[in-house]
Amino acid sequence: MKHVDNRLLDMINSGAKGSMSNFNQITRLVGQQIADEGRISKHFSGGTRTLPHFSKFDHSAGSRGLVKNSFIKGLSPHEFFMHATGGRIGLIDTACKTSVTGAQYRRLVKVVEPLTIRDMGNGKRAVVDTTTDQVVQFEYGEDSYDATHMKRLKLDSENRYITH
Repeated sequence: MKHVDNRLLDMINSGAKGSMSNFNQITRLVGQQIADEGRISKHFSGGTRTLPHFSKFDHSAGSRGLVKNSFIKGLSPHEFFMHATGGRIGLIDTACKTSVTGAQYRRLVKVVEPLTIRDMGNGKRAVVDTTTDQVVQFEYGEDSYDATHMKRLKLDSENRYITH
């Protein structure tokens, strides 16, 4: 196979930046745009078309968000709009998921804040609620394995476990 002098491909192949999907969008076609977990929906003229310049009841791929051009060729106005719509919806979804995840994490941290691990004197450690001094979990981890005393194992050349 002939070597092609292409700096974008060099970056992708080295793992520095980008992916083959990015390369294909730049050089071949951008592809189907997704909004609300599906193709671009029809909002104009009582739900009969996606944009005003498409005919009513147009079911073509382009009218539902397929961007046939690449970024090198340039997008037509309706392709640019479809691409922007898909990107905007994706950005909003990401922002909403991040805020929900952050709120859940804060709630979880507040719930486990008063919990601590206490040595029970018999070689066992228990999880104790410091506000009520009650045992929440009799055996820390519930599997009888204390991670502070475990050793990391490594495979040797014959796939046997060895300690290091």
